[in-house]
Amino acid sequence: MQTFSALDAISPAIARTRLMLFSPFRLGRSWKIGVTGYLAFASTVFLPFPLFYISAATQLARQGHRHIATAILLAVLVAFALFAYLFYVFSRLQFAFFDMVLHRELFVAPAWRKYGPQTWPWIGAKLVFGTLFLLATVAPFMPAVLRAFHELDSLQVRMAPGQPPPPGFILDLFFFELLLFAVFGLVFIFDSMLTDFVLPSLALEATSLREAFRRFWGLVRNEPLQMIAYIALKTGLTLGGYILVGIAYIGVILLFLVVAGLVFGLGYLLLHALHVGSGTMAVLGFGIAFPAY
Repeated sequence: MQTFSALDAISPAIARTRLMLFSPFRLGRSWKIGVTGYLAFASTVFLPFPLFYISAATQLARQGHRHIATAILLAVLVAFALFAYLFYVFSRLQFAFFDMVLHRELFVAPAWRKYGPQTWPWIGAKLVFGTLFLLATVAPFMPAVLRAFHELDSLQVRMAPGQPPPPGFILDLFFFELLLFAVFGLVFIFDSMLTDFVLPSLALEATSLREAFRRFWGLVRNEPLQMIAYIALKTGLTLGGYILVGIAYIGVILLFLVVAGLVFGLGYLLLHALHVGSGTMAVLGFGIAFPAY
């Protein structure tokens, strides 16, 4: 087996992607592979964001709105159950997507059935390590975050409507957002490394979780510079990919707006000539534009 460095692996990876999606190009197959990869990527980081709304329920309960707080709490529990189920589905799809790319398989179902036993240890590892990593990175900053929320409550009491908040609060809010993105990025990199270096051992050889992590740690210990280079390259390529996707998305939206502007402009002139009221035209325009968008 040929061994690649982090830099040497970029060209073969791009070539493999081109082979999977465009050799030959079939819209249905490429769409299915893309959707499977997208959903598998959704399980990279375990961030149970529905639990965030428990804080809103707690605040409402303190203000005496116990029925509303109870309803919110029940909705949060239902949302979290759905979130956990989707996390299981997407985590199992990581194995299916890996198998499809490795063997150039065309169907998801056979790969889905193949990796059932490996899914549960894999999910357990991501839950444990993701939670511990989040606690280790977020816990030191929690006092500052709670102080910022307390300051926001006091500002709402002291400030008159329309009065801007003090510059210090804006700076604290910016710092909090920057910290949030930094923590999320670190968690993503950490869980992404597990996907790249632990999952293959589970999928290809059905090793135990301990053995898969032992191999991963051995690789980190024996080739630390290559691992750092891999992380840096993957982070840079990911950011570059997101920028390109954003540019393409904006281009599609602009094209849509130009075409839609022409269609709606002609439609407006036609309906206006037929003496259709403005309210009716607004309803028709929204009913067409929203589904199209």
